[in-house]
Amino acid sequence: FGNKEDCQISLAIYAIRNQFCFKQTRTKVDSFVVECPDPRCDWRVTAHEIRGCGYYEIRKAQLDHSCPIEFRQGYKSKATARVIAAVYKAKFGDPGNGPVALELQKLVLEDLRVTASYMKCYRAKEKAVIDIHGSEEDSYLKLPEYLHMLKLANPRTMADIETEVDEWFLYLFLAFGASIQGFKKLRLVLVVDGTHLGGKYKGVLLTT
Repeated sequence: FGNKEDCQISLAIYAIRNQFCFKQTRTKVDSFVVECPDPRCDWRVTAHEIRGCGYYEIRKAQLDHSCPIEFRQGYKSKATARVIAAVYKAKFGDPGNGPVALELQKLVLEDLRVTASYMKCYRAKEKAVIDIHGSEEDSYLKLPEYLHMLKLANPRTMADIETEVDEWFLYLFLAFGASIQGFKKLRLVLVVDGTHLGGKYKGVLLTT
């Protein structure tokens, strides 16, 4: 698994599809253990981080249940927003083009056979979009780097960001170098042939 969260989510999806419940009994920085809620049941999974790469693997797994059926009914609680988001991403690729929360409710019922609230499905879609595209806050933080690269790739480009004291974004100015050069040439043509900007506008170019 790619990381600890991916491993935990995959176990939750496995539990939902097979209609049983588990609880996490031990967790460390580089490992965790999940067991059946019934202490008499042998079902148990141990997962560890692979040293040096961050990936997780299941080292031990006892997957046979010996508990009464009533101990397995809590599996529906495993269908959290992050679990639904994982299923959603795998199914649709780009969540931005996927179903809305109301449609996602029906899909969760069909695919996982559990009922999820509208708000849980809404949060799941939001999480899926953020996981793939990043949050709006992260995007604003990348603006200075983006504009710096624009200036390097487009000579004579003018760009500036205005922020408040705590770096809260206010507005941005951007003019590509090629557009500036094109506008200068356009002005030259208009000066030579002033008929384009005659009349009541008094030589002012309204739009570019």
